[in-house]
Amino acid sequence: MESGILLLDKPAGLTSFDVVARSRKMLGTRRVGHLGTLDPFATGILPLVFGKATRLSQYLMEHDKRYQVTLELGLATDTQDRDGRVVAEKQLTVEHLQHLLQDDCKLIRQAVADLEGVREQLPPLYSAVKIDGKPLYKYARQGKDVKRSTRQVEVYQADLIGVRQDKSYLRPECETVLLDLMVFCSKGTYIRVLAAELGQMLGSLAYAVALRRLAVGSFTVAEALELTQAEELFSDIYQADSAAWRSHLAQRGQILAMAQAMSEYPSYRLNREEALAIAAGMMISCRTPSAELQCRPVAGPVQRTTGGRLRYNIVCLLWQDDLLAIGSPVEQGGNLLIKPETVFVTRAEII
Repeated sequence: MESGILLLDKPAGLTSFDVVARSRKMLGTRRVGHLGTLDPFATGILPLVFGKATRLSQYLMEHDKRYQVTLELGLATDTQDRDGRVVAEKQLTVEHLQHLLQDDCKLIRQAVADLEGVREQLPPLYSAVKIDGKPLYKYARQGKDVKRSTRQVEVYQADLIGVRQDKSYLRPECETVLLDLMVFCSKGTYIRVLAAELGQMLGSLAYAVALRRLAVGSFTVAEALELTQAEELFSDIYQADSAAWRSHLAQRGQILAMAQAMSEYPSYRLNREEALAIAAGMMISCRTPSAELQCRPVAGPVQRTTGGRLRYNIVCLLWQDDLLAIGSPVEQGGNLLIKPETVFVTRAEII
């Protein structure tokens, strides 16, 4: 398990890079990356790719996400979350609140449902999106506003799961209304931007008080290990033995082999001759495409299917149950070939 995917539950107060930095020693390599940034105030699943698996990021980063978010009505912050400073206030009147809560919160439920669909979203100024090689949050800290381009995102499902009156997080002396939502969306969707939009739709303002990522594709927070538990296991139980620690987490299902991580995608089992050809960067003829590939080539690199899931024009090439390469099906002269795109082994490593 020198390469794979570690499923961690990120605590609040750390950046995604902080988690990567603290995990490098445990994983025994500096080649560590993550699949989708979580804001410091957010918690939830943060899959880390390490070793050769860092080269899977381009495929796994496209996964859809599931979140639970709590937003507070009446305030807006510069970061659109609880870590920012209040920049506007529009508290709900008693009459406005009664209007929102009547008929089992019908107006709120409708506004939440209206979040669903394809939209152009402007990345927040406090974000890791880079402009001219520099993250937007660095411009924000310097007081600079830079031109940002919108990106197309999609909310597949948004559900209201609770409405409650409580003390304001940033104005503890004030009563406020908190909304709890579940959101299933495409990659690159900023939930705190949706929270701010929902506040406006309800005739008020809003910011995200809490955010928890529940799933990245098929990776769920229920399978993940808390960072502090991972560190305790590493230092107290396994005495900083990275190999033994990785083996233990693999047995618990919290470190996945590369083939496991890509199990949702079509696969093709190579024989020795094909494995040697793929390792050398050569195309191979597909022996039984309908049975082995379980898909046909699609026109573009990505095709969206029912429920928001993505299907790639790729196939996982397996050799003795290990992921040897990622390939793409190619039609040529009426025959179906497989072209290697990302190869993880050399010919010398094939035994």
